[in-house]
Amino acid sequence: MSTRRHTGYNLIGAIAPILLMLVTVPLYLHALGEVRYGILAIVWLLTGYFNFFDFGLGRATAFAIARHKGASDDVRAKTFWTALIVNSLFGLIGAAILLALAGPLFLHVFNTPPEVRAELMPVLPWLALSVPLLTLEGVFTGALTGRERFLLLNMRTTIGTAITQILPLFFVWYLAPTLTVAIPATLFARAISVALLAAIAFRAVPAGIRPNYGGHALARELLGYGGWVSLASALNPIIANLDRFLIAAFMPASAIAFYTVPFQLVTRGVVFSNALATALFPRLARMEPEEARRLAERAVRANAALMTVLCVAGILIMQPFLSLWINQGFAEKAALVGQLIALSLWLNAIALVPFNLLQAQGRPRATTTIMMIQTVPFVALAVPGILWWGIAGAALARNFRSVVDVAMLTHRTGLLRSTTRLAVVPFALMIGSIAAAQIQPAITPRGIVLALALIGAATVWAAFTSRQMLAPLARQFNIRAANFITRKNT
Repeated sequence: MSTRRHTGYNLIGAIAPILLMLVTVPLYLHALGEVRYGILAIVWLLTGYFNFFDFGLGRATAFAIARHKGASDDVRAKTFWTALIVNSLFGLIGAAILLALAGPLFLHVFNTPPEVRAELMPVLPWLALSVPLLTLEGVFTGALTGRERFLLLNMRTTIGTAITQILPLFFVWYLAPTLTVAIPATLFARAISVALLAAIAFRAVPAGIRPNYGGHALARELLGYGGWVSLASALNPIIANLDRFLIAAFMPASAIAFYTVPFQLVTRGVVFSNALATALFPRLARMEPEEARRLAERAVRANAALMTVLCVAGILIMQPFLSLWINQGFAEKAALVGQLIALSLWLNAIALVPFNLLQAQGRPRATTTIMMIQTVPFVALAVPGILWWGIAGAALARNFRSVVDVAMLTHRTGLLRSTTRLAVVPFALMIGSIAAAQIQPAITPRGIVLALALIGAATVWAAFTSRQMLAPLARQFNIRAANFITRKNT
């Protein structure tokens, strides 16, 4: 019951940012224009990458607190404060490095127009200040995850997302539509959001207001786990964001917007998988390996069933939706990217379960090794893909990376055979949907009929796949109903 409830909390907390994005992205595009919005997207990516300076201590905090669920408040407080103190130092180091690198990157690497560069350069120090906020946020989030305070965590996520999305837009609209305003406003909003998270985390641990450093031995223990997580955290943004960095280097700045907007739209669909994986992590950390593997296999089937329907439907309505949401010209350039990335969305949703299973069992080294192996072939495909096919080539390279990722993760966790059998039908449906969207768009009568047929087929397959998971729930419901009737009769 707690896993379903916590998944529900996480899902609600993840849906709120999607709804806000649907409202704010067109407003940002209208206020800043495609070029400035593209550069702002690169700024967000760059600062997000420096979350590497968390060094995995956020995840290590969640792991340590979850494993010591029955421990005293003092043990949890020492874990929390140790991670917080160490991460504060790492955040300051990361801020100094970002300050040194940001200028050369935007001057010599990214294709930044001169007029936009003039707005950007004076506010680069603000970017550096975002790094300590990210490292602290990781520890606060990890503490709440380990304590399974998902309701509080997601209430803050909803409020924090509203602040970080709406407040900068307010400043842009009422002061000036420039990066000189947008970037400091974004940092100010993030600081408010992190302060709210800190107040919740300190109370939930509980940590007290007095620093309670656990000593160098505890710090080394956390860093021993977090070191592999941090290396994975460093590699993941490289692999996940390299396509957009390469687009920024080899194509006009406007191309970033044509790629980033559908990418952000589609990848928000992983919210259910993220919600489930986050809720499962503390429980998997306390289970024996075989019991954890069985639970993970059920989670993979649940992810596959839901995500197949969502991805097929998303592929088929992508172009009509972008036409209504942005405009027809934007949809013509961006729709295929979103449709291709839907394949990666399905694979990434599946991969989240074995990824979390490995880390919950204290094996973060395995997840990091898998990411390292993927890096070179991904680069080898992404560069020529972008040069030959533009932003669609970047999406194809991402699909290849996702196939390799899910295959390696499921192999390490003993889930490869069952996942491979599970993937055959969804892949056929999604590839067929991409082809159908090009031949018969969903805005035509034939296209509507074809889209409904494909979505119906995906729904039937999902229902068939879910039957083994639904049967125990039905039996549990019948038992409770019978007990209730018996009590009523007596």
